[in-house]
Amino acid sequence: MFHQYKHRIYNIAYKLTTSQEVAEDIVQDIFMQIWLKRSHLAEVQHFKAYLFTVARNYITRYLKQTSRLNITTDTDNTGLQQAVHSVIPADQILADKEYTQLLQQAILRLPPQQAEVYRLSKQEGLKREAVALKMGISPETVKVHLALAMRSIRSFCLSRMGLSVLVCLFIQ
Repeated sequence: MFHQYKHRIYNIAYKLTTSQEVAEDIVQDIFMQIWLKRSHLAEVQHFKAYLFTVARNYITRYLKQTSRLNITTDTDNTGLQQAVHSVIPADQILADKEYTQLLQQAILRLPPQQAEVYRLSKQEGLKREAVALKMGISPETVKVHLALAMRSIRSFCLSRMGLSVLVCLFIQ
């Protein structure tokens, strides 16, 4: 099974990430997910469709994570965009783009300290203690600033998002 499909999954992952190492890791992770759920494979009627759905979902999550962490620094990513459009539905791409723009607007409206706590915690992935140490404030203050920032961002986004975007975000 692995040898039959690994090249197809690798090609899709490579087109979307443009990195051999990342594409290899993605292939390994996808087949690891399949292996861990092997007891459920007897229920799957169309394995190929199932495998490519798992792959599409995994790669989509990976791309979302890397875009949120600003790992992609390539300014000319038209090839990446074309590849994404061939795997991810257009309405999902549009909803993600709209959500990202709205989120950036919400972050810009935060007070400076809340914005910094949010950036360090949510975008850079630092733990509360690391954020506190970096900013010279207590972990409890980080917790309060993050809670206020999240509440403000949520209110801003909910008041400005279309219903279709909300449905897409909460379904995932």
